[in-house]
Amino acid sequence: MFFRTNFLMMLTSVAFLALTTGCPEDPTGGDGDGDATLPIGGGGNGNQEGSRSLAFQGASPVTLFFGDHVDLAFVLKDKDGTPVAGDSVNYSLDGSYATLGATSATTSTQGISTVRLTAGSARGNLLLTASAEGATDAVVTINVKEATDGSLLVNVTSQTRITVTDAYVRVYRGANGAVTHTCASLAAAANMPNPTYTADIGAMPGNHEFETISHNSNLTVYVEGKNETGMVVGTGCQDQLTMQGGEQNVVDIVLTQDASDLADEYDVLLRVQMDQGLPEPYQTYVSTTAAVLGDPVGYGTWYALKGLHKRLMEGPCFGLGDLVDSSGAVYETGAGVPYCYALGFIDLAIANANDPAICDDYTSRENECAEARAACFADSTNEEACNDTYCNDPDGILGNGDEACSCYASFECVSEGGYTLQPLVANTLDQAAANNEDIGETYSTIKSTGVDLELLATDFEVGARFDVQDVDSEGNALPEGTLHVDETWREYVFNWSLGCDESDDLGCRRRSVTIPTDENDPLYRAGMTTEYNASYSQASLVNTDGTSFDERFRINPDAHAITLHYGSILLLAMEQVVFPSICEGCTSLQDVLNSFIGCTNPDGTPGPGAIAIADGINGLINLLDYNPAATLCSAGLGFAAGYAEGQVTELQVAPSETADVKDIEGLAGTGVFYLVDEDMDLKTEYVRDVGMELRWNDPADPLGSADLAAPISGHGRAAAEDCVNDSECAAVGTVCAPIPHYLEIAKVELACIDALQSTTSTPVVGGGQSCTADEQCQTGICIDLDADNTSNVIADGICYMACDTTATEGQCSNGQVCEADAVDILIDGQSKANGAIFGSDPEDVTRYNGTDPYYGSAPAPSCMPEETE
Repeated sequence: MFFRTNFLMMLTSVAFLALTTGCPEDPTGGDGDGDATLPIGGGGNGNQEGSRSLAFQGASPVTLFFGDHVDLAFVLKDKDGTPVAGDSVNYSLDGSYATLGATSATTSTQGISTVRLTAGSARGNLLLTASAEGATDAVVTINVKEATDGSLLVNVTSQTRITVTDAYVRVYRGANGAVTHTCASLAAAANMPNPTYTADIGAMPGNHEFETISHNSNLTVYVEGKNETGMVVGTGCQDQLTMQGGEQNVVDIVLTQDASDLADEYDVLLRVQMDQGLPEPYQTYVSTTAAVLGDPVGYGTWYALKGLHKRLMEGPCFGLGDLVDSSGAVYETGAGVPYCYALGFIDLAIANANDPAICDDYTSRENECAEARAACFADSTNEEACNDTYCNDPDGILGNGDEACSCYASFECVSEGGYTLQPLVANTLDQAAANNEDIGETYSTIKSTGVDLELLATDFEVGARFDVQDVDSEGNALPEGTLHVDETWREYVFNWSLGCDESDDLGCRRRSVTIPTDENDPLYRAGMTTEYNASYSQASLVNTDGTSFDERFRINPDAHAITLHYGSILLLAMEQVVFPSICEGCTSLQDVLNSFIGCTNPDGTPGPGAIAIADGINGLINLLDYNPAATLCSAGLGFAAGYAEGQVTELQVAPSETADVKDIEGLAGTGVFYLVDEDMDLKTEYVRDVGMELRWNDPADPLGSADLAAPISGHGRAAAEDCVNDSECAAVGTVCAPIPHYLEIAKVELACIDALQSTTSTPVVGGGQSCTADEQCQTGICIDLDADNTSNVIADGICYMACDTTATEGQCSNGQVCEADAVDILIDGQSKANGAIFGSDPEDVTRYNGTDPYYGSAPAPSCMPEETE
């Protein structure tokens, strides 16, 4: 019984072994589905557990598809867990469904031995046994099956600042592991290649599953995230993905926002507030000019007599001879020099000239004259000193004691003290100018414009071009977060109401002046050009309700030197704005003064000024005819005005101390401005919140102390294309149309704008076509052909079509012609460059005396029907 019992037990064991290992043709006894799994270790070559260990570096079972191969790694360690290097590991299979690349392999320094296993073309399971001396065998189950398709689940999430409302998925597949496209090549592609699979995902986060993708395919998944307008704002990509058949493959794509393009040309309107930091001698010139215009006849007479005095002193006596008494004796100076006629008549005309009681500034004026004489004697080329010192010098050698010198009293002293001639002449001319039919109204108006002149000269605006680039001046790429800016001041806007019917009419009051581009023009220097690098960073704007606008970039310019010829700016304003508004054809201070004083008439005969001066002098000393008086009067005004303008032209603010800058070291620019992507298309369009400063630096401080500063504020937009017709608008769906001028004046610019699109209810037509409403035209402008129509209803209109008035025929169709002033574009109510509405900016109300300013309209050219007789 014992034998039978043991025999039965042995039969039971054999049967159990057969059930678990299968027959030699199919070791698992299964159908090759890979469901059977054997434990790792045990069996094999019968090695007993020793002092070392051998372990599979992976998970069992391993699935292989027909023809696939895999490298399997095993690690051999000693009893202390240290890798064993240089030892052999043997490999064997218990079936024919796969083949080994080698039956043994030597361990590396890390104790790793690797063997390649290649699947055959028959379905089944088998065991791979790895063995090493002194270690328990490691056994791995291998499932071999035919390849089947799998699926790809693409999950998409977004981390973009701009909201993604739709994601477009592209899947590129390469067969049998071949790589067709990489993330890098797709990102650099000018045009995206055709994908193998595509899908739209309508909401974030979202996903899409692609079915039946071949096993072992190499996949690249590229996803574009779009905003609500369909613009791509973010991307995500993964490549080198190997498709596993028979299962769901999952890939997670995170969309990140694409870089914004900040590089462009921007037109910026800058407000320069020089009144908050205007150093000498600029303030003196502005104040003096304002005072001159406040009393043009008074100052003009003083300038004329002052100039007359100087010219007569330099003759000698302008050919009029020495002054003699009634007996014929020649008056002499204390130095024994004959008393010049000029000095004699001035001493007689200005009573008690040497009496300190005549005016309060006599003593200080005498001290100034003494200093000027000393400086002129020391250096006869010192124009400032010598022009304030009038000397008759017989031998031409200054400072040797034979000069008869004088220094004309100040305007305040002459006009308010006990002097006789200047008040007499000034009062005569003042009455004549006020009663003159041609100039009387202007004369009365100009006397009250001193405040306006201060505003014009010290609080003006600049039309600047900011050329922002992501490369340096030599075209080299800049580091991330750095930009290069070329800043050019091209135009000025001055606030001047003289000549406007209504003071709150900004269309008239805001006078724009273009800086001359001819380098030989003295006023060319009124422009300013500088360049600098600037750092930039994304800077969200948080609203009061807690929401934020994120597509905003802070630009921090490096400190940079500026050369600003402020004197040229002043003369530009005077010659092109102020003087022409005072008198027709006037372009200089001399023209203005002469228009009121009248040294000569248009026909060259002596004018009222010459007559008044001659009569005034002759009332004291009867020696001057009208013709010499006219000559001397004109010479005096010419000298005075020319000297004043010549001095101010030389005034500049420069980055280094020179003789020209009047001891003012110069300017350094600093501050911040923002570039804004308002429509969130990754392209900035607007300049916002300019907050910069021009800092005057004290030349006495070598470190450049900023003791005075002129703040600059402003805003702007991407420069208009200055198109002349639709053919110059390259972007699809754009047309050339008028927009409000960035200078915020009564002018328009032509720019390429998005054309209005047709809807089911409102068809839209192109330029030159018939219309009855603005919304029917691509440009949004329907021109009423009935000039007498006063209603808001257009019965017969034509859609605006930009054209070039200087071009030849051919740009207008249907027999139409290009008219320069075809339509008046209403500027009030149009979008302002900084997002406000023209005339509704609180800053306007503050600057323009609390009134409700307006800008009116401006003409624009368009193709129009040709008029017939």
